[in-house]
Amino acid sequence: MSRSTSFPHRGLLGRLSWVLLLPLLVASPVSLLAGSYLQGFTFANGTLPGSALWNDGATLLTPSAGTPPAPVASVQANAFRLTQDGVMGTTSALQFPDIDPGQDIVNLTIDFQLKMTAAGTPGNGFSINFGDIPTDTDGDGEIGYALKEGLVVSFKTLVDSAAGRTNGEISVYSDRVLIASVPQTFAYDTTLRKVTLHWDAQGLDVAYSGTNVIENLALPGFVAHIGDRTALSARTGTAASQEITIDNFSIKTLNAPVIPTGGPVILEFVADNQGSYEDEDVDTSDWIELYNGGAATSLDGWFLTNDQNVPKKWAFPALPFGTNKYVIVYASGKDRSLTNGQLHANFTLQKSGGYLALVRPDGSLASEFNYGPQKPDIAYGEVGVSRTVGYLETPTPGRKNVSLVADGPPAESVLFSRPGGVFMGPNPLVVAITTPKAPGSVVRYTLNNTIPSASSPAYTAPFSLTNTTTIRARVFTPGLLPGSVSSRTFLSMDPTMANFAGTGKPFSSSLPILVADSFGVAVDSSGRNAGSSVIGAFWPAYAVMFDTDPATGHSSIAGAPDFEGRSGFHVRGESSAGFDQHSYAWETWDNNNADKAVSILGMPAESDWILHGPWSDKTLMRNYIAYSTMNEARTEYFG
Repeated sequence: MSRSTSFPHRGLLGRLSWVLLLPLLVASPVSLLAGSYLQGFTFANGTLPGSALWNDGATLLTPSAGTPPAPVASVQANAFRLTQDGVMGTTSALQFPDIDPGQDIVNLTIDFQLKMTAAGTPGNGFSINFGDIPTDTDGDGEIGYALKEGLVVSFKTLVDSAAGRTNGEISVYSDRVLIASVPQTFAYDTTLRKVTLHWDAQGLDVAYSGTNVIENLALPGFVAHIGDRTALSARTGTAASQEITIDNFSIKTLNAPVIPTGGPVILEFVADNQGSYEDEDVDTSDWIELYNGGAATSLDGWFLTNDQNVPKKWAFPALPFGTNKYVIVYASGKDRSLTNGQLHANFTLQKSGGYLALVRPDGSLASEFNYGPQKPDIAYGEVGVSRTVGYLETPTPGRKNVSLVADGPPAESVLFSRPGGVFMGPNPLVVAITTPKAPGSVVRYTLNNTIPSASSPAYTAPFSLTNTTTIRARVFTPGLLPGSVSSRTFLSMDPTMANFAGTGKPFSSSLPILVADSFGVAVDSSGRNAGSSVIGAFWPAYAVMFDTDPATGHSSIAGAPDFEGRSGFHVRGESSAGFDQHSYAWETWDNNNADKAVSILGMPAESDWILHGPWSDKTLMRNYIAYSTMNEARTEYFG
């Protein structure tokens, strides 16, 4: 290859497993640009972002309270109040604008002054969030947004004695996985204390009131994307509250270095796109990414080709191409070259190996690839200022390549000795991994739900499990990308489940049983607030479903699962979110936490499910009547 250039009730999904019965930089950069944002909140009391006075792109989601009703969050005394002491059950989110439009970043600093006061029990806290912030979601206060590949720093001020805590804590979530928790005693008075969050190549630093709480914390799974933004989310509880006020809020970033390419080049392409990127027709066409690491120019007169004998096979339109910018062209064969639409070449890419080049107006080659066999959703291209060429583990269309790079495609997959599920009894559960076939290969694993890296522990002997454990593993082979991530979660059930109610038999039911673990996240505290239309995001979990046995008419927790696998959950409903029995939205996921359609209890394969808790409908008839009536009245909707 070459290149020329428990039973349903409130609190069901908490920190423990639960049971549900279902009713059914490396080189000197060319340039570094810095983004910055500073807000001192020097406005009249009651001012909100988006008003004539405050129109810097910040937005606010907040409820109203009092008589007459007024927003809970607003400017007060030249500072910004996020929550109000004595006003219970509220969540507010202050979202800030993108301060680096179109740019990748390698450094982030957020600092502000914080004041917290509470007449009674303080709670619940707030979070600092960075990532793809949804505009219609309030972030669940101290839990934060469930951000795929994002970062959440949670200031949990409520002292959760049920969880064994004697003070508050600061927790860090990376890619929706809890990475670290540090006990913290928070101050409640009228003093403004400085809070600082700093991320760079060395990791994450967090300081509170002038003291470093977290230093150089690695963030596996966190990726800073173009367009990522910062948001604060704060919440009061049902029996605890506090006033949270911020001032002199600052965001600073350092942009990624310009890769000195001298002009437009092909930076990466995917020749076997199975879902890494969709075009405007919702087709998963092959795609090519161009990057300009030189002076701003126009693509007028430039060409792409997949044939060495036809260098000018597809012509670009007169499209401006700025410095440190990206252009995506789909190799779909659709031949579209409008400057105000998505670009489509008149050819496709060969999956078994082939040729791809970018040709300058004078006929010389700007980029050329003679590439070998390609794998589904694995990119090929170059990475970094050194422009190292090879297979790229993670496609990143339209942004900086931060992927692992190797001469060969992904290594073989991990083979576990048993599937995941539940286990009971006095003896440890033994889980083994098969030795990889390729010479020099090593299986590396993690037990904290993060993706294994080259520095993760090497597997040398079977695991002997006595507690709930998630094992994530992948094969590392010299010269190849790491193999796909394989996961197994084993849920240790309470011993009483093996001898339920003194029957001498495992727990069983005339209904299907769902057992799930939410990896330490209190999912009941996520999702919608009662009466709110704001939709919550999914938090990772592991679920095991047991169907009823046709012979006995009962399901058993010791039986063979109907389904087991990674999942996502959040509280479902608007007014019903405040009921004593929650409903949940449930997604079934693959090992990369992407949607995976599966059949549950014999129903058609799907990735989106509802765990319906009909707390207010004792007849269990309302949904049936509503849906069947709609079906009869509007047959064109249902066929």
